[in-house]
Amino acid sequence: MKIKSVDYSYAGVERKIYYRFWENRNSKRALFCLHGVTRNSRDFIFLAERLSETHTVICPDFPGRGLSRDVKSLDDLALDHYEASVVAIINEYGFRSIDVLGTSMGGMVSINLASKNNSPIRRLILNDLGAFVPLKIFQAIAVHEHDKPQLYPDFDTALDFHKQNCAGFGPMNEEQWREFTLAGMKQNDNGEYEYDYNPMVHEKILSHTPKSDLDLWHLWEQIESPVMILRGSESYALTREVAEEMQERGGQVKLVEFEGTGHAPNLMNQGHADIVRDWLSGNSD
Repeated sequence: MKIKSVDYSYAGVERKIYYRFWENRNSKRALFCLHGVTRNSRDFIFLAERLSETHTVICPDFPGRGLSRDVKSLDDLALDHYEASVVAIINEYGFRSIDVLGTSMGGMVSINLASKNNSPIRRLILNDLGAFVPLKIFQAIAVHEHDKPQLYPDFDTALDFHKQNCAGFGPMNEEQWREFTLAGMKQNDNGEYEYDYNPMVHEKILSHTPKSDLDLWHLWEQIESPVMILRGSESYALTREVAEEMQERGGQVKLVEFEGTGHAPNLMNQGHADIVRDWLSGNSD
């Protein structure tokens, strides 16, 4: 794995996007993994290490997160900016065809990209994100963001908090909880642990919570690529009714549900990796 970056322009300003890069020189296929609103590319390390057997895997840190945390204003934290950063990486390598996996907010970016005319997306995986996103999930994210500590005196304190408050990501063993917690955090100069995103991400979630449901059906109906939907069986971000309607109103759409999971499946075990790899290879359509 290498950490790389590419320069690009957005809103008339020069920017830099960082990403984790697993190169497979024996494959012409590329997989982009796009993370959720308060997470970063490290969420996909387990998955990327396994899928790099068949793909070159690229996991960006969206603007404001991880290594790309340097943003100037709340306006930089916009879906069209996230999309522009992904397009910059696509253009850097001249990819004509890519596979994409998007979790939550990363799924919104993925739907936008996939709905374009002549989209480069060959196969699309949506992880607990649908064509209709209820207001309830935006409100829940804002409440969680408001209530959670922004600073932890040590890692064990952060770990305990996540075990108690992040069950929606699905069952995890002790090692996975540690990896999940560490992936979303960084240690500061005082040895304390804080979330690995720009404080403006926290500010925007609290100050710009949507006032209504998000309807993406007009984009969904433009998508021509095969899609696999991953859904937590207990998720209210993507209800079973919406998932089934996506199958009815889409083209080639497969639905996979994970028991004991809410929003959003963590994709940190071998069973998850097998499902994703098999579908991308066309073995489980």
